Amino acid sequence: VSDSITWKLTNDGLYTSSSAYHFPFEGMVKSDIYSTVWRSWAPAKCKLFLWMAMQHKILTADVLLRRGWGNNYFCPLCMRCLETAVHLLSECSWSRKVWEAIATMAGQRSLLPSTWNMETTFVEWLQGLNNQCTDATQAKGVQALATIICWEIWLERNRRIFNNKKTTGAEDHKLNPR
Repeated sequence: VSDSITWKLTNDGLYTSSSAYHFPFEGMVKSDIYSTVWRSWAPAKCKLFLWMAMQHKILTADVLLRRGWGNNYFCPLCMRCLETAVHLLSECSWSRKVWEAIATMAGQRSLLPSTWNMETTFVEWLQGLNNQCTDATQAKGVQALATIICWEIWLERNRRIFNNKKTTGAEDHKLNPR
């Protein structure tokens, strides 16, 4: 009997590029993080930032401390707590006022900090923002808005650290809609 080559990743034993592509992902657990971040209507740079924040990869004070790098330790927005991604984007008193102001302007109750369950993980918190939405389209819009808010909080944090500047109206924790 002559030798034959059989591709074990398909039922019929024939090679397909699709089976070769899917092979590295065999046995992986699927996560809702993908749809939470990547299917949002937000700009790509905002989605990438949120993806990094969800994995605790943005360079906040806690990450810098773990790496042994110098930092200011305190959150540059509230100047009270250790700066972590979770604190900066959802727990900081300054950030919560931003969330509250935008939720009020947009008429989105799910974005109000008073409706959040802060005993969950950062990922669960983000996914929970969609719970009060009436349909998938509204949920996608809320997720895009949340992603952009997180990005803008990050930009304000960076302005304060690297440029020593505050956004107009940020000194008294108010947003000035124009």
